[in-house]
Amino acid sequence: MRIIGGVYKGRKLKSIASSENTSLRPTSAKVKESIFNILRHKFHLNLHEIKILDLFAGTGSLGFEAISRGAKSATFVESDKYACKLIMENAKTLGVESKISLNVGECQKIGLNKADPFELIFMDPPYGEGLGEKSFKNVLRGNWVKKHSLIVWEEGAEISNIEGGNILETRKYGETVLSFVEVMI
Repeated sequence: MRIIGGVYKGRKLKSIASSENTSLRPTSAKVKESIFNILRHKFHLNLHEIKILDLFAGTGSLGFEAISRGAKSATFVESDKYACKLIMENAKTLGVESKISLNVGECQKIGLNKADPFELIFMDPPYGEGLGEKSFKNVLRGNWVKKHSLIVWEEGAEISNIEGGNILETRKYGETVLSFVEVMI
């Protein structure tokens, strides 16, 4: 797994070893490249100096990609201890420890955010378990997002009728469905 754009382009990230017993499913390079192309060209989002929230972060690939492309910082939320270890190792490998924070815990139970809300959120829950919907409601209640924040929601099927959100764009890549959701509250 590599960073595909920005100042760390080509730098290798530590990934899940095939021998590890984990349910993590990294975002493919093709999907990751599509996400950042859509953010830039369709939504004209300039990543420079914005804070990223990476829910169900896994190894942190999306958050680190955003930092490489100019994001001010990334906050990772992940419950898998092995993935948390990889996030910290990847931050050290890239030399961006000061630009990240790690919240170890379940995204659907994330508490109240006491800092400024985030403008861009990546959310890649386990497919088909309903955790994305629960987490979306929780970040709305917990001051993690503000009106017009953009959520990039990776799921195994199309999402619809999101209370508090407006689906702006949906793209399908094999078994992965990307939904770009604008926060409306």
